[in-house]
Amino acid sequence: MAKLAHRRLDPGRIEFPEDGREFRGGHATVSKGCMRGSLDTGGSSEALGRSGMLGRFDMHGPLDIELAVKKMRIAEDTDLERALGLAVREAQFLEGLMHPNIVRFKGFAEDISNGIIWLVFPWFDNGNLKDFVALLDWEIPERISL
Repeated sequence: MAKLAHRRLDPGRIEFPEDGREFRGGHATVSKGCMRGSLDTGGSSEALGRSGMLGRFDMHGPLDIELAVKKMRIAEDTDLERALGLAVREAQFLEGLMHPNIVRFKGFAEDISNGIIWLVFPWFDNGNLKDFVALLDWEIPERISL
């Protein structure tokens, strides 16, 4: 955890709108959230994301920063320390990734006593690649294998 201390976020600063979007996966749910002010993770003030901007700004500074929050699902019988260890391992891996086509890891929030283990990323309106492709009526003459 010490290696990621500069990426720690206060979970109380992250809010989730009632009409916010959610995407459910095997072990986590990704929810659209927002945070007031800058994404301050230990001295660095990051405000870059899609098209060079993360969130909305006015003449007085940053307003709500839009976030994608990956909330780990924790069952009642789950070993919390193990779940946290797996999330930290994933966060350490994500922190090392730097590629223009991979979303940047922004931070994590944890409050074990309340079952909170979250990984935080910038929010992109079109979601993941699968959702983006499904939005349009694509005419692709050949089959593309990945």
